[in-house]
Amino acid sequence: MAEQRRRQERAFQLRLAGLSYQEIADTSDSERAGAPLYASKGAAQKAVRVAMERRTGARTTDEMRDLAYERYERLIRALWPEAIKGNMWAHDRIGSHLRDQSALVGTRAPVKHQVDVISESAVDAEIERLSAELAARGVDPALVELEP
Repeated sequence: MAEQRRRQERAFQLRLAGLSYQEIADTSDSERAGAPLYASKGAAQKAVRVAMERRTGARTTDEMRDLAYERYERLIRALWPEAIKGNMWAHDRIGSHLRDQSALVGTRAPVKHQVDVISESAVDAEIERLSAELAARGVDPALVELEP
């Protein structure tokens, strides 16, 4: 059981590092005389899923979100010391990762936009209203010059 967990954890760590499931399966396992870590990419995928479930209890979409979140955390931790020293490139990268991470988990406040739609009938109604107002003042609407 401990051996299985060790291999699952190794598969999870490799997935965090960005390896495909096939690459994880093909990785040699030094504790098993260099044999492949898993016999197939499906077995590697299952191992990663089991390791993630053990860590988070998540499934499917949540698994992918958790995996991406963990990757962002690793990137941020790796860049943090340089950013603290004043490296502006590292600072900018951390900011970018934090924005992406925030969007991933839904903590960014949505941007509210107001869109006003004016229909042709609304324009016609306003023209009628203004024409009536001009007529009430004794002005012929046809004689009014409009400014551009």
